[in-house]
Amino acid sequence: MKQLTLIFASLLLFACKSQQTVVKSSANLQSNKRPNWVDQRPVNSFNYVGIGRASKIINPADYLQMAKKEALQDLAGEIKVTISTNSILSQYQNNTQFNQQFFSDTRLNAQEFLEGFTIVDSWENKNEYWIYYTLSKEEYEAQKRRKMRLAASQAIELMEKADDLNLNENFVSIFKLRVKAISRLQPFLNEAISGEYKGKQTYLVNEIISQLQSQLFLIAIKANPTSLEASAGKPFTTALSALVYIKSKDSTLATLSSLPMLAADNAKKLQGNPKAASNSEGVVVFGLNRTLSREPNQLVILRPDLEKLILTDSLNNSAKTLLLNLETPTATVNIKVEPLRIYFVSKETNHSIPLAYPILEPALKKKLAENGCLFTNNPNQADYILSLEASTKDLGIIWGNMMQSLLDFELIIKNPKNGDELLHENLTGIKGFQTTKEKAGEDAFKNTLTPLLQKVFPEIEKALFYQ
Repeated sequence: MKQLTLIFASLLLFACKSQQTVVKSSANLQSNKRPNWVDQRPVNSFNYVGIGRASKIINPADYLQMAKKEALQDLAGEIKVTISTNSILSQYQNNTQFNQQFFSDTRLNAQEFLEGFTIVDSWENKNEYWIYYTLSKEEYEAQKRRKMRLAASQAIELMEKADDLNLNENFVSIFKLRVKAISRLQPFLNEAISGEYKGKQTYLVNEIISQLQSQLFLIAIKANPTSLEASAGKPFTTALSALVYIKSKDSTLATLSSLPMLAADNAKKLQGNPKAASNSEGVVVFGLNRTLSREPNQLVILRPDLEKLILTDSLNNSAKTLLLNLETPTATVNIKVEPLRIYFVSKETNHSIPLAYPILEPALKKKLAENGCLFTNNPNQADYILSLEASTKDLGIIWGNMMQSLLDFELIIKNPKNGDELLHENLTGIKGFQTTKEKAGEDAFKNTLTPLLQKVFPEIEKALFYQ
């Protein structure tokens, strides 16, 4: 009887274990069932929702991180960005490109600073992984208010530091402190973020932008010289410089040191360094040494280098764009470009007999004239001497009564002031074919026109205008 009881107990225990196994297996199948939130996005009045998905096949090593990143992006995308009528951005509401840039920066900021979100659920199968986040709308607004108060406090501290400095002695430092103040407030450019400044409530971004603009308008620039004469491609005989100082109501002159400056021309043909900073005496000397433009009248604009003034790693694209829209004072320099004067020496012979009507010289002169060059009969008045020599020789009969001639071509450009050779080009192996050697020689000259204009002339341009 005892034996039967023991056998029965053993069978009962085995049955219970089997039932537990079945239940566990059933639970696993139930937990792996595709949840509704995967196929149909949840709608929640009180929470922001973020859903992320990643492929295990495409990202086998980091699918978890990819899904989490996508869920945060999705969460940030749910947060609606509105522009306050008292914010600085209200002035840019019709600027579609700027608004797109700002909303892009805002989403990036939201992803960086999202806090307090909750993982509601996750689901996966052998091919993909899904994750589901929520963030309380009320908690998010509370977080944002705390961050705005902190940003306002930091900005006001920087503004007050700038106010405590002497403007004449610390002009650039004051400007940079105000730019840093903007960087603290940049996540909230769309908000009418305010704080107590100089004893009253002030919209801080608007105030700082106004201070920066007013500070820029205090700069005065005096170009030296205001005009200069030059030849295209030739070094300037006078350095381009300017004096920068702070405008004052009295006759005192407070020069500005360490101010980054920029010299720009619309044609973008100035060669050298267009950027420089003023020295301790307020003098800035630009490293521009020539113009490559052949235009007879050119204008160079001298202005503070705003990009360099606002340079900081902490500014996002929206804040940079906002600051780069500030107006800057300018000074102008007129450059009167004299055409290059060429003394042209040409010798074109066909079988030792000079051509009655030169073929290469007119084509080359036409191209040079199109590039603003003039021709002089006096080598002492020339900027450059261009020597061209071309001659043909008879190669005899090629077939039947068809004659063949070969042309050799040499071109040299020299500086008459010192005799330096700027260019030495040769063309060889150019042939002509005709029924007489004279006509074959003329044909060789005509066949030289294409390589002369396509191969040699670009080298002439480099020698005259780009050295």
